[in-house]
Amino acid sequence: MQIKIEGSIGILLIIVLTAFTTWIIVGSNASAISPSLKIGFVDAQKAMDNHPQFKQIEIELTEMFNARRDALNLLDAEIKALEKKVADKTATDNEITMLSQKKTDFRNKLDEYQAEIDKRKKELQDKMLVDIQRAINEVGREQGYDMIFSRIYVAYASPQHDLTEVVLERIKQDLAHIK
Repeated sequence: MQIKIEGSIGILLIIVLTAFTTWIIVGSNASAISPSLKIGFVDAQKAMDNHPQFKQIEIELTEMFNARRDALNLLDAEIKALEKKVADKTATDNEITMLSQKKTDFRNKLDEYQAEIDKRKKELQDKMLVDIQRAINEVGREQGYDMIFSRIYVAYASPQHDLTEVVLERIKQDLAHIK
């Protein structure tokens, strides 16, 4: 029996079969060819959510933008009052014009507010990511890891290779030394 292989699918199939055959032939002798690797992974989202400063950053963001949020709520209440007058047909031409201006003003202020929140949140998250990366590097170096992957790039790994808690502990230690 003869199999005819054409096109890029055929080339891909040949590459996969070659890799598989090589793996079968060399697989059992792989430890003799190269030393074993020490590999771990970190759940970056879990590390971020459980970062010791995460709650404090949320509080800072809330406090930082409370006054602006309150101003937006006040403007929203004014808009709703004017909309009610328009709906009841008791609004003057001036109030109708004012309603349009206030809606535009509200949208602009809301966009500015959201952009500022997003910018500040990114700055604070970037700082936490630097802490996480530094801790991963330290843990990897001190414990002799050859590679530490992000959990999102690992289809499967035994939980014993999860270094997330070790990394979080390292971050806590590093922050304690700074204080």
